[in-house]
Amino acid sequence: MNRLEMKPPEFDSYEIEEPSDEERASSSSEDELDVLLNGTPDQKKKLIREYLTGESESSSGDDFEKEMEAELSSTIKTMEGTWGPPATGSLRFLLST
Repeated sequence: MNRLEMKPPEFDSYEIEEPSDEERASSSSEDELDVLLNGTPDQKKKLIREYLTGESESSSGDDFEKEMEAELSSTIKTMEGTWGPPATGSLRFLLST
């Protein structure tokens, strides 16, 4: 046999290790416990609300969406405020042409 065929397989020298679900859960629980023991009243309210509803308060994406919606509503109201019935003279002019 040829020596090249007998060459052992090469392996990457870096081992990638991801935390298990249990490690993530314990880390999360530790963070929640830390908030309950040492957090501000607002942090505690937010954590309790998340626990009771099963969902977190608005994320930064939700905040951005709310801001954009408010800006759009404001712009639309401003534009609608500038709309009005045409002056009667201009309507006659348009109809006569």
